[in-house]
Amino acid sequence: MLILIFCIALVLGIVSHILYHKVNYKLEDTFKGSATIGYVVAGISFLIFIFMVPVVATAGKIDEKIAMYKEENAKIEAQMDVIVEKYMKYEHDTFVDLKTEESVITLVTLFPELKSDELVQEQINVYIHNNAKIKELKEDKINMQTKRWILFFKK
Repeated sequence: MLILIFCIALVLGIVSHILYHKVNYKLEDTFKGSATIGYVVAGISFLIFIFMVPVVATAGKIDEKIAMYKEENAKIEAQMDVIVEKYMKYEHDTFVDLKTEESVITLVTLFPELKSDELVQEQINVYIHNNAKIKELKEDKINMQTKRWILFFKK
């Protein structure tokens, strides 16, 4: 779309510029104005194009980034699972009727003593940050379709 606008505006500017030099005095201002408008619109669309191309060019890396964050979260969940298992063994008498099918993150939030541990708290914060980043990347991936369409009518 942006390329089309650029081309149309550039053609308008060039044709108006040529006609400005070839017509009589009464129409000079009209062609001069349309040439100026054409060149300005072409310039603006070219600048927008230049800034959008790098964003669209990196679209292929979004899936890799999402996979990396998911892998990191899986490692954190595995570490948290080990910590929770050790804690549950230690506190077995206190928490006899606790269900082990629950999510590791849910279990960590249930135990205030475990939650207050600095390492666990840091891992929870990294996990939350990673989930936020995954959400942001998925949103960027959705918006990328619009950016591609704006640049060159492509999904």
